[in-house]
Amino acid sequence: MKIPFYIINCSRAQIFVPLHVQNIELYTSVTLILMKSVPIIVLNLYIAGITYRCKKMHSPTNVLLACTSICDFLIGMFSMLPLATILIMAILRTHSCILVWFMLFSSHWLGFLAFLLVCLGSVDRYFAVFQPFFYQKYIHNNRFFYIKCVFIIAKLVLLITILSIFSKNMTLVQLVILFVNPILIVAVLYIHTQLHFRVKMVRKAILALKPNMLTQNENTDRQQSKNNSFVANKKNNRDVKMNRLTLMVYSSTCISYIPYSAVLFLWHIKPMTYSWEWTHEIYMWGCILTYLKSLANPLIYLYRSKSLRGTIRRIWRKAV
Repeated sequence: MKIPFYIINCSRAQIFVPLHVQNIELYTSVTLILMKSVPIIVLNLYIAGITYRCKKMHSPTNVLLACTSICDFLIGMFSMLPLATILIMAILRTHSCILVWFMLFSSHWLGFLAFLLVCLGSVDRYFAVFQPFFYQKYIHNNRFFYIKCVFIIAKLVLLITILSIFSKNMTLVQLVILFVNPILIVAVLYIHTQLHFRVKMVRKAILALKPNMLTQNENTDRQQSKNNSFVANKKNNRDVKMNRLTLMVYSSTCISYIPYSAVLFLWHIKPMTYSWEWTHEIYMWGCILTYLKSLANPLIYLYRSKSLRGTIRRIWRKAV
């Protein structure tokens, strides 16, 4: 049985919207998008605002996470809401090409940018752990370092997205995504594997620290050894928490992009599959799934950050 589609044709853009009996699937899609968009907008705006206002959260890593939250906030505002509007209009058998192009442009630009920023967070952890002297000198004391990096990456992705307008269905940026994403996924997996082994090695070294029994002042040496062990263990725990945070954010991002990337890969490797109706249905749900990471990431930030949770409690007490 063939799936009925409402085909949106806007110059070089073509979108297939599946229309089932009574449009239950479309109504469900619109409901899910709207339900996710509100917490995405509120949570990501909150995290970015708290990071800006709290001076103790002005570390480079937190600034980078705030930039990612701003990107997710923009996705909720300028990608999810237009998509929901397009689906509602499709039910009524109408469309707006301006809105379609705006949604395609914002989705590809902001979605690809958010993925790159998540990967950049893992690279930040690599330099912090494996290149501590470089990190302390050029990054740790320069909170604007990642803001400059984000602006450069955003401009580069924006340029690619603008050039993609002249290709059918934003083909250029899709090809760049399919080429870059697998490389970054493998690289980031390698980084987190190395971070895991480094943490285990440091923990073993800390446990092996013992007071020096051969010196004249045993108590002083024993106390100094305990202090060194405590400081090293505290720093290691901070690194472990941040590594887990970046790994969780990276994992949620990769999982949410799997169906979308798989369909794109299939279409570009085997163009004839573009005429297969079921691929367009998976593509639509895959696009909706990519928005899940914009909701999952701020929830992960709140779960892993005591500072953010503490600020929520203080604001709640004042409000009550």
